Amino acid sequence: MGRVIRSFAGYTVIGFIGLIVAGIALLGLGGVLYMVFSIWYAVFSFFR
Repeated sequence: MGRVIRSFAGYTVIGFIGLIVAGIALLGLGGVLYMVFSIWYAVFSFFR
């Protein structure tokens, strides 16, 4: 019984870490996309 609870806790920790990593990756990707879009918009408005 204790082994089941321990493995469940391990899976919960792994899932929690995975969620945090996915959130950080999404935030980083969004930041990169926002940076590229703002640079492209600045260049576009500058040349127009």
